[in-house]
Amino acid sequence: MGKNKITKQPEHRKQELKTKPAPTSISDTRIEFRYNMVDEVALKEKVRCPWILLDDFIKKSVHDFASMKWSEIKQNEKNNHFVDTKGISKYYKDRLKILVGDGLNDSIYPEDLFSLRLSGIKRIYGLPAGKFFYVIWFDPEHDVVPSKLKHT
Repeated sequence: MGKNKITKQPEHRKQELKTKPAPTSISDTRIEFRYNMVDEVALKEKVRCPWILLDDFIKKSVHDFASMKWSEIKQNEKNNHFVDTKGISKYYKDRLKILVGDGLNDSIYPEDLFSLRLSGIKRIYGLPAGKFFYVIWFDPEHDVVPSKLKHT
């Protein structure tokens, strides 16, 4: 009976299997906040507070989000979600047209507006672009997208 011989590959023919890491999707990356698109006009007119006073508060408020991946943030659709720009108040709709029209970022469109719930009714609205989230508005009173009262 013949024995099955296991032959070794010659050393010069051995190749280590080199694998590339799977490409990281945006959902798997941590969110990075950018503040160069903050609408200071809306802050002064609506929130009645200059950005310089809110800067530390906002950055502390979004601290928890900065440790999360986009996929984790989007899981909580009730609190963090894309916003239909048809439902935002006229003031903010006009501000958004001005901001995007001024070419702050030509690759971002108003349809991409995203809401992050900080606490209670406080929200931050901005534009996600890749792993970045460009903060536009701080909304302490839920004025950007007014809630419709039930049973009224």
